[in-house]
Amino acid sequence: MKKLTILLILIPFLFTTCKKKEVLPKSFPQINTLEPVVQSNGVTMFGQVQGFNGETVTDHGFVWSTTNQNPILDSAYSISLGNKSDLTKFEAKVNRGFQQGLRTFYRAFVKTDKNVVYGQREAFSPASGVLHIVNDFYPKQVTWLDTITVQGSYFDLITENNIILLNPDIKVNVHYASDSIIKFVVPDRIADSANNFQLKIGEVTAPSLDPFRLKNATITQVTPASPAINDTVLIEGRYFHPSNILKTFNRVFFDGFEAKVLDANTNEIQAVVPIGLNKATYDIKVQSGELITVTTANLPPVEILDVSPKELNTGEVITITGKNFSPIETNNEVIVGGKKLPVLESSTQFLRCRVYANQGGFNDLKVSFAGQTDSLKNAVFVKNLPNFTDFSPKQAHEGDTIFLDVSSVRVSTGWSESRDYILFGSERASIYLRNGKYFCIVPSMTATQVKPSLYAGLGSYNIQLDEDFTLLPPEINSVEAYSQGLYKLYGKGLGLGTAEMGAYTVNVTSPGVVSIPEFGVSNTNLELGKYKLKFINKAGQSATHIVSISVKQAINVGESFNHLVYHFHFTHNNEGYYLWTNGELKKFNFATETTTSLASFPAVQRSGAGFFKIDDKLYMVSGLSSEGTGYTKEVWEYNITNNTWVQKNNFSGAARRYSIGFSINNKGYVAFGYDGLNWLTDNWEYDQLNDTWTQKNSLGTTFSFQTNTYTDNKNGEVYVSTLNTLRKYNASTDTWQTLFDNPREYYSRFIFEYGGKLYGGTFYNSDASKFRLRQFDESDNTWKDQLILGNFTNYFPKHFRVNNKVYISRDYSSYIYEFNPDPPVKY
Repeated sequence: MKKLTILLILIPFLFTTCKKKEVLPKSFPQINTLEPVVQSNGVTMFGQVQGFNGETVTDHGFVWSTTNQNPILDSAYSISLGNKSDLTKFEAKVNRGFQQGLRTFYRAFVKTDKNVVYGQREAFSPASGVLHIVNDFYPKQVTWLDTITVQGSYFDLITENNIILLNPDIKVNVHYASDSIIKFVVPDRIADSANNFQLKIGEVTAPSLDPFRLKNATITQVTPASPAINDTVLIEGRYFHPSNILKTFNRVFFDGFEAKVLDANTNEIQAVVPIGLNKATYDIKVQSGELITVTTANLPPVEILDVSPKELNTGEVITITGKNFSPIETNNEVIVGGKKLPVLESSTQFLRCRVYANQGGFNDLKVSFAGQTDSLKNAVFVKNLPNFTDFSPKQAHEGDTIFLDVSSVRVSTGWSESRDYILFGSERASIYLRNGKYFCIVPSMTATQVKPSLYAGLGSYNIQLDEDFTLLPPEINSVEAYSQGLYKLYGKGLGLGTAEMGAYTVNVTSPGVVSIPEFGVSNTNLELGKYKLKFINKAGQSATHIVSISVKQAINVGESFNHLVYHFHFTHNNEGYYLWTNGELKKFNFATETTTSLASFPAVQRSGAGFFKIDDKLYMVSGLSSEGTGYTKEVWEYNITNNTWVQKNNFSGAARRYSIGFSINNKGYVAFGYDGLNWLTDNWEYDQLNDTWTQKNSLGTTFSFQTNTYTDNKNGEVYVSTLNTLRKYNASTDTWQTLFDNPREYYSRFIFEYGGKLYGGTFYNSDASKFRLRQFDESDNTWKDQLILGNFTNYFPKHFRVNNKVYISRDYSSYIYEFNPDPPVKY
């Protein structure tokens, strides 16, 4: 009830406070756009005006567009009907600004002194359309940036709607437009001498009937009149291109050589005379787009001002100062005493030449360039001419040194066509000077006997001696083999030529180096053997050498040998056994090339353990623990037959690593090694039946690591090789004998017996990449090279003796290489 009372009170209040909103009169005319009448020859548009309210009509008409649905005066086609005081309804017939069938939007408009008012939008589709027409233009001949006036009909009154198209990719904006006239500026981008254009309004284009033509450039003056090379020239004229920014215009050529243009405008061009100019009278051509104009000019004559030094030996360099020389050396001709000199360096103001004269004493100087010449009498005094009187020795090998009795020659400090040299037939040899003596190196000759001659001054002097030089035939003393079939020959006269080995003939292009991939040690199909290597020099002389191909890449065991426990490998029943650092013991069958995993080592891994084999038992003694627990004295026995490991009594000597192990007459031995502080010399014997150790006579001198052994059970002796020594131990007499000791010449890597001879694998102390297979000759206690293998670094090889063959492993490789120290003859 209370709510109803409040509502009844509010209702009268609301009615008494509401007033009717006052409608204010509009301050501008109201325009209606009426429906057009489409005809075959145009469209009649209609508009109607209501309510002026005292405003003055300054213009009225219609606007239309095919793209803007609400066209306005500033951006659409339009027709103006002018001012009218009694304006009510108006109309106009138009036939431009549209195309047949293209939907067009239009509105009526009235412009007063205060406003521009548009009617509502109407649309129509024209039944026809009258296009704009280009009737003529002027002027017909122009230059860049001139204004062209185009006359015609039905142009767009909106200036930016008129577009000029040139050739046909250049668009030019119109800067003035009326119904019958437009104006545009000739752009500086055009290069053609004749240019048709099209006027585009909307999507419709109208072509000009004729092209406008660019005025041909003309040269009126060149300053200076006779410019020299590198001078800056001012070329004056008319109708040049107005800008130097566009590099394809205003190109300047001096006798066909293009010049650098520094600046340009319609009346002037600044350019630099190019250095290639080589004529006294030449054309200057200016090319502005397709427009070309030409004039002529003259080079100033050359002039000699001074020469330094004025006195010199033949082959020395003089400097000629002057004017108007060519910066290109070969364009200048310099003659001293009737002999043309090589020009080493040149500019417009100096020439540097090497002097060669026909005679000593005073010589005239003449300099010519571009057909112009200047000369000086007695300008250069030449003191000494080249001479060649003798050489020694009179016979030598290719690559030998020949001493020369020569004078006033230019010695070689590197390859240069201007040096002096000795000719051996057709082959040249550079002349060198050392410790006051001239000499040359015998080149690769094509004849065995020639008369040497001195070739000096680029052929200015050719002095031939009347005494023969005899080329000695080559000699091969030794051969180094490399893994990819590369053989390095050592000897005398081993230069360029050809080489033959087996069925192969190859060219030798690097002195003393023969490349025959088929004989590379990595070729698994290579047949080991003794081959005859024949080298033939370019003169047809030859030398031969027997090359023992003793090693080849044989078997891939599938795992890299750098993971082997140091020294732990052995052969049993023609199978190889090796222990990896992870404790895996594996057996490799060389016949089937298969690997079998055996019982893993059950204890902590160790390195540098000594090992020996007695019958089918292998013993591993001492070593350094891989878990950081130090040296161990443990002894482990591996039973090959049962494939089991058993720990035996501890080693009685000091714990060590890098020891050697061997067995003689069913007794095992462990000797030498390193205990962490000292290199040891002791020797211990193991009794397999009693599992006991007995100390034997020590060596008495220190051994280091990398010690290797070969056991001769027939005589109860063992050969021990380490680094650079070879010693023999007799178990029966318990004595040591030194056979070879050469302080650190070679590092020994392994030793073995083959064919009743002792062989060792070593490498140079100074070059670990050269591996040598050597045979020990007990008659004089010396090692003799059997094979030199370069690029075969192998610090820790493991070797196996299988079926009368020797196999070795290689560091960081899964391959085993076959060695045959005494291969069969293949030649």
